[in-house]
Amino acid sequence: MPKRKTTSQERKRGAALGRALKAEREAKNRSQDQLARGADVSVDNLRRIEQGRVANPGVFTVAAIAEALDRPLAYFVRQRRGRRS
Repeated sequence: MPKRKTTSQERKRGAALGRALKAEREAKNRSQDQLARGADVSVDNLRRIEQGRVANPGVFTVAAIAEALDRPLAYFVRQRRGRRS
């Protein structure tokens, strides 16, 4: 099955999520390496998500990152709901 192209709206949401995750990581004074280890994801994957280069990161990946930041997944979803970016 061919890979579906992402829409501009999906790319914007992915970028907004990446910014929110990075801001929360920095607010907690955690390095990308520390957060990646805590979430059991690769540093490269975390970096790509934070930079907005992943339009649709997997829900389990985002949930693991949120948990490593001591935030519920809903914290990051709620921030984006209803926003038009």
